[in-house]
Amino acid sequence: MTQTITGVAGTAQDTGVAAQPMLATASDLSRHSHLLDREVARFLSGVRAAEGRRQRRPRTTAMAAVRKEGA
Repeated sequence: MTQTITGVAGTAQDTGVAAQPMLATASDLSRHSHLLDREVARFLSGVRAAEGRRQRRPRTTAMAAVRKEGA
């Protein structure tokens, strides 16, 4: 019985040691995910701002430009 308990304890310790790199990797992935999320949000904000500036300018179609030149 003691040998079984010792074996289980050893296996549990080995599992804990093996889990440490996985935990570190998961933590790194989480950090990178947050950084990527911020970068994407910043990029999309810039795209939306540029789109807003573009929409405020008066639109001129090609035909209107030709008519304007001919006038």
